[in-house]
Amino acid sequence: MASDSPAETRKAADQARRLALALDAIEAELDALELGANPDVVAKALKKPIEAFDAAAREALS
Repeated sequence: MASDSPAETRKAADQARRLALALDAIEAELDALELGANPDVVAKALKKPIEAFDAAAREALS
């Protein structure tokens, strides 16, 4: 927005960057999994990237 200060704009850009990086990490884990992978393997592979995305999303919404 035009009324946003440079600090607010920078904060929003940083938050968007963290969300994008977290989504990239989720995508990378999914790409590394074999088709038809066991659900437990999928859950283990996605645990940390999803937690990172959750943390970034919570920060952006606070």
